[in-house]
Amino acid sequence: MALQQLSEWFLTVFGDIKVFRFPFFLVYDPGSYQVKGDDVRALIDVLQPGDILLRAYANYLDGKFIPGKFSHAGLYCGAVHEDDRALVGTRQRSRSARDEARSALFHTGAQMVVHAMAEGVFIEDILTFSRCDQLVVLRLPRQIALRPDAAPSPIDPTLLSPEEHSLRERLASGEASPREEFTALAIGHPAGRFPQ
Repeated sequence: MALQQLSEWFLTVFGDIKVFRFPFFLVYDPGSYQVKGDDVRALIDVLQPGDILLRAYANYLDGKFIPGKFSHAGLYCGAVHEDDRALVGTRQRSRSARDEARSALFHTGAQMVVHAMAEGVFIEDILTFSRCDQLVVLRLPRQIALRPDAAPSPIDPTLLSPEEHSLRERLASGEASPREEFTALAIGHPAGRFPQ
C-alpha cells in the first residue's frame, strides 16, 4: 500500500511541474490560476461596457515590485466588431503606428477587454484576460459630477475630441452626466453608441 501511495504522490507532484526551455527552468505550480471557469461565467453575466477590471497574480516576480494588490487593469468593451477597427489608433500621429495597432493588436469578439502591457495596447477576449488569481470589477456610479471644490483637470484640452471637450465643459459648469457617456467615450464610441 505504501508503494501505491508513493506512486500517486509522485504522479500528483510530477503533473504540477512546469518546464521552460529557455532559459531552462523548472517550476512547481500545484495551484494554477485561482480564477476558474465558473467564476468567469458568473463574471460575464454581470459585466457592462465601461467596467474596469483589476487583476492580480500570486507568486509572480514582477508583482513583488508593483505596489498594491492588483498589478494590471483593463477596460471591458463588450462586443467588438470589424466595423470598430477604424476607431483604433485614431490618435496615433504616425500612420505606421496606426496601421500596426489596427492589424496586430485589434481583435473582434463578443466579450472583449482593452488593456496595455509591455507589448502595447491591445484587445483580447475576457476568457484570456481572466487567466489570473484574483479579479475585481469596478463600475462608475450612475451619475458623475465634479465636487464643487474639485481642481481643474490638468489635461491639455487640445488632446481631447470634441465630445470629450464638451463633457469636460459640462462637468466644469456643475452639470452631472450619465455613466454611459463616460464609458462610451472611454471605449471609443461617441454619443453613447456601443457596438451591438
